[in-house]
Parts: sequence; C-alpha cells; structure tokens
Amino acid sequence: MVEKQTLYLVGNKEKNSSFYYEVGKEYEGNFTTGGYHVYETILDALKNCFIYHSDIFECICYNVKRYNLTTSTCKRMKILHKLTMEDVLTDIKRHYEIISNKNTDKLFISHKDSYEYTKCYDEVKATFLLRSPCGRFDNCSHFNDAFLIEDEIKCNLTSHHNTAVSLGDFNKLNSNGDFNTIISYGDENNINVNSSHNNIISLGTDTIIMCNGENNSVVCNSCHNTIFLYGRHNHVQAECGTKIVFSDYCNTDSKDYTTVCVFTIDRKEFHPNVWYTMENGKITEC
Repeated sequence: MVEKQTLYLVGNKEKNSSFYYEVGKEYEGNFTTGGYHVYETILDALKNCFIYHSDIFECICYNVKRYNLTTSTCKRMKILHKLTMEDVLTDIKRHYEIISNKNTDKLFISHKDSYEYTKCYDEVKATFLLRSPCGRFDNCSHFNDAFLIEDEIKCNLTSHHNTAVSLGDFNKLNSNGDFNTIISYGDENNINVNSSHNNIISLGTDTIIMCNGENNSVVCNSCHNTIFLYGRHNHVQAECGTKIVFSDYCNTDSKDYTTVCVFTIDRKEFHPNVWYTMENGKITEC
C-alpha cells in the first residue's frame, strides 16, 4: 500500500452520473470494489475511457493499492485539475521521455536497422520503442504501449486495450481489436480502424483516418486531414479544414451503408472543437 500518490482518474462528463467528479473536491468511501479506481500513467487512463464522454483528472490519492495490471484503488482522493486534450498530449510525451530512459524487463527497444519486424504474442503491460524506419510491429497481446519513433512504420493492433503512439511521419496504424487508443503526432500518417470503442487522436496534418465500427471517438487537432466514419454512434471533433465523411446503416437489421453525409469543418455551418455524430441520417452536435 502507498500512503499518498498522484494518479489519474477517469470520470463521466454527465453531471447526473455517479462517475461525475469536480475539481477541488475530496471524495471518500468504498465507491466500487476496493474504492475509487485510478491509473498510474496517462496511457492506462486512456485505455479505460472514451474521450467523447469521459474526462481525465489528476488527483492525490491516499492508501493506494494495486488492483490489476492497469488499475489501482484508493478510498480517499482530492481532484487537482481536469486535463484538456493539450494536457493529455503533453503528458503522453512526458511519459515517453520517462519510459525511454528506464531499463526494465517490460521495455523492448528495436534496432535502428531499416525494415525490422517486431512482434508481440504473449507480453502483457509492456512498452515497445520502435526505432526501425520502414519497420513493422504486430501486437497480438493486450494492455501494451507502442511508440513509433521513426517514419514509415506499419503497426498492427489485433487484440484489445492497447495504445500506439506515432511520433514519426508516413506511418500506418491499424486496429482490429476493440478498446484501443491511437495517437498520431506526425504528418501524413494513415490510421485504419476495423473495430469498435477505439480512441483516435491526431495532431499532424494530411492524415487519413478510416473507422469501420461503432462507438469510436476521433479528435483531429490540425487541418488538412480526411476522416471516414462507417457505422453507428461514432463521434468526431476536428479543426477547421478537416473533411469528414459519415456513413450509417440503413436500419437496425442491415449493415449496408445507405446514408452518407460529407461535410467540412468551416467555422460557418460546422465548427472546430465541437463533437459531431450522425443520427437518423443527419449530422448533429453532441
């Protein structure tokens, strides 16, 4: 048990939710099994939240106990502040700088030779630093983090609850598992998601994002990007100049894409920093 520790907390944005928290308040009690569930790293918090309807807080926790691979519990905590998307992206960079200077059994660093193939079949809660230009990384396990440091790397996430962070350009990131998080800092990356309940955050330009699934959340914090969303209950927030294509099923019993809406974030009809989704064949604000 750790007497006092600064950790991350995931809360719901809805005020009527039992998971709604306010900055500056203290919370105490046996909220769920073991108390309040908190996370040591920002990447672990992202694995357990949906950026469309979740907030991430930094908090001081007391009497902290390890609960599972990514989660700790505490029975008393104080909410310090709510993280903006810029805070989240800064903390991810900070986490990368910290982990890249550690030498642990769960840290795997690829060679700098081009075209190196790295694979993960059974490692859990590991971190991979991929430094091979034009390399390839296949992750068939879960709860892992991968940092694509160089350019033109192919990254495949075929299992669940993983995170891939692209720091280079021209990288290709694929997710065929659910509850994965993909963060792209570089330019001209290609993100392809064929699953549901994923978080996608893009900071670079000229990026193409394709989501085929349900309940995916996309944040695009720069311009000149293109987003394709196929399926129900997907949500997107983007900067001015981003082109978005929404496709939905024609009815509850069919998976034919019969309703298509194309629009651009232009500050006139569609605005930056606003969440949009498709409901009954129309684009609506959330």
